[in-house]
Amino acid sequence: MTTRRLALTLVVALAAIAGLPAVAIGQETAATSQDAAASLEQQLATMLVDKLGEDARTIRVIVNSKGKAMLIGTAARRSTQELAKEVALFVPGVKKVENKVEYVPAAVAEGNTAEKAMEKTGDEASDSGLETSVKYHLNREIGKTAWKIEVEAVEGVVSLRGTVPDQARHDIALKTAESVKGVKQVVDLLRIGE
Repeated sequence: MTTRRLALTLVVALAAIAGLPAVAIGQETAATSQDAAASLEQQLATMLVDKLGEDARTIRVIVNSKGKAMLIGTAARRSTQELAKEVALFVPGVKKVENKVEYVPAAVAEGNTAEKAMEKTGDEASDSGLETSVKYHLNREIGKTAWKIEVEAVEGVVSLRGTVPDQARHDIALKTAESVKGVKQVVDLLRIGE
């Protein structure tokens, strides 16, 4: 008897013992998986708005049964568009994220695309410099703990995602990031634990 047949025979036998038809077991598992994915979608959509503000309301969230989240929609702020993935990765149960959110600034609607493209290039270089500065200051203040913190900066909005060992270092990390020149807002995606 093949392994597959043996497994199917065991499922049918267990279902018979429990008094359930084998089909009901498969349907129940699928329904539970769909419910979990729907719950995760709602949790992620709420977290996006909580962490990134009203601009994130236009983001549609789809989560499959394996914990892969797809973010679809538009954002008027580049920080919302880029940091949506960081927020999604913070939600327990989300294992992978595909960010298809498009940045559609007001200037594009007004037809000023060439100027905005030049600005974006300069902004990305500035963002990179701000990330480096925040990482440097975190390392100085909390040492090796800073190595477990992912820093993303977009238009002066900085997200800190990772794990810190205790509340004290959590608070120090947030205050340190807030104090760095050029930081306008800090998005707290830090967990306390090992």
